Amino acid sequence: MTTPLNDTATVRELFFDGGPGEPVDILTQLMREHDTNIGLFPPGLVDGARHELAKATTGFMSANLADVAAAGWKKYAALKKAARSTRDDRDATELVSLTTHKITSSHHPSIDMSLDGKRLATVEIALEATLTIVGAIAVVQHARLMEIQAGNCTASGALSIQGIEMIKRQRKFDLRGAFRLGQGVPLLDTSATDEEVEPVVLRKAEVPTTPGAWHSDPTGRYESRWWDGTRWTQHVATNGRKMSDPLVSEPDSHPLTTTAPRD
Repeated sequence: MTTPLNDTATVRELFFDGGPGEPVDILTQLMREHDTNIGLFPPGLVDGARHELAKATTGFMSANLADVAAAGWKKYAALKKAARSTRDDRDATELVSLTTHKITSSHHPSIDMSLDGKRLATVEIALEATLTIVGAIAVVQHARLMEIQAGNCTASGALSIQGIEMIKRQRKFDLRGAFRLGQGVPLLDTSATDEEVEPVVLRKAEVPTTPGAWHSDPTGRYESRWWDGTRWTQHVATNGRKMSDPLVSEPDSHPLTTTAPRD
């Protein structure tokens, strides 16, 4: 039986969901069973050190599985092509069929174990999560992944400590609706760069002269848009993040008739 891949499904749940006990306690017991080497800790403190190591290790498992999938799909050629074709057309929607493929996320952190300010061990962690996705249909609008209408995902994970495999798990998820996330997941790098040059446009009607500055976006799609002194440009920003949003048609409003955003 599959469960939905929603915005709360994490790597930690892949390893521990449905099992008895808390993740830290489960991992501490596994390290006992494997007699995990954690350096020169006195025998009476070894179990406590393993518990702290388990707490730090499970902390690395907070990554959202849907985010892992999104990061992989940003590199997927078919989705990037659909993003480019829908970027400048507000009404365009493309459905992209995604064949079977894998997305892998690997992490290899090190944890220093100390006692009274003296380092007694450096523990190597290897954490890997792989998503095998089958039959997904992605909805792309405005260069963003807006929704997954179908598909299944098999998530598998492996955790090793000091080169010894502690846990290996596999779980199935239903992808439908996994990415219905408000404004969607951007598929293109839309950040503005200094090299971008705006074309010079001769305007038919005279407008009051206004210095180049950020003003409220007249399209309402973003928090602010750059007015270059004569026209609205493609440069936009929301919550301090600058992006590019080419205009399909010139807005009628002039910055003197809009409210400038607060700093």
